[in-house]
Amino acid sequence: MVDNLVNPFIGYKPPFTFDNCSYIFTDEGSMALCSQDWDDVGDILERVEGLLNKKREDYFETIGTTESDPCALKIDSVWFIIRGWGHLTGTGAMNLPLEEACRIQDAFRDWLIARLKGKESPYDIYYQEAKDRVVPIPEPEPEPEIPEDAKYTEIILEEGEELPDLWSTAQIRIKRVPKGWRKKQERKKQLEMLAVQQPFYTRFLRLRRKR
Repeated sequence: MVDNLVNPFIGYKPPFTFDNCSYIFTDEGSMALCSQDWDDVGDILERVEGLLNKKREDYFETIGTTESDPCALKIDSVWFIIRGWGHLTGTGAMNLPLEEACRIQDAFRDWLIARLKGKESPYDIYYQEAKDRVVPIPEPEPEPEIPEDAKYTEIILEEGEELPDLWSTAQIRIKRVPKGWRKKQERKKQLEMLAVQQPFYTRFLRLRRKR
């Protein structure tokens, strides 16, 4: 650890992600950087994303700054704003004191400028520590294959019956049976139920006769 040096990645956790629009987000989903120009910034932000995540080395020669706004940066002729103030100070977020939040945001700005220019920064040690703490998202398990028979609903139609017009046949498998098949099945179930209930019913009658 570096003595008396604030850790900027407490509030700006890597890796960083370009949203294919005008923003760079932290790993926690808070905004880190946004463009002031909505047109033709995709290539610049893709480059910034790669540099911040240490996956590219095509650094920018100069990064413009202004004394009137310490969070404003000029990258390749486009002005950007360092974001994340709401995440640092918000009641539902980190809720840091204003002075501490300022130090973290300023430290992130200094690291970001150095990183985009390919310069070493004393904050790099914190970057590695923060990156090591990132928990990789596990790959989703493949969905189990559905048996071909399970993809269809079986509909039983007796001889002479037709499928209603409103029904789609895309996922229906029709099974044709002889006329009167349903009544035979109902009778079969009744006999099976009776076979189960008969011993108890017979015993009940015998007990009544004894009384």
